[in-house]
Amino acid sequence: MLDTWVSPSDPTFYLLHSNIDRIWAHWQRSAASRLFAVGNPIRPRLPISAGLFTSVPEGNVTLDFVIDLGPLAGDRLTLPVARVMDPRGTAPEGYGKGILCYRYE
Repeated sequence: MLDTWVSPSDPTFYLLHSNIDRIWAHWQRSAASRLFAVGNPIRPRLPISAGLFTSVPEGNVTLDFVIDLGPLAGDRLTLPVARVMDPRGTAPEGYGKGILCYRYE
């Protein structure tokens, strides 16, 4: 799963990530105030991945934190976390429209 070019070819990758998205959406729906709640450390906590991210800044993730999606994003190479927090495509005021557009039943 550490190889971002190969791991999406593994069917378990989709099972894992779709379940994480489903759990996240359920958690967000359980309290409206959580929809745009974010604030964990930027740096990875696991020792196995600590050496992979040497240029990561200190601090916590905020809604303004910019995600660099690289070649996976097409023409949207970078965008703030606020635009991907809600899978239904909403974003906090001042951030424009979210880029996601799906819903779990």
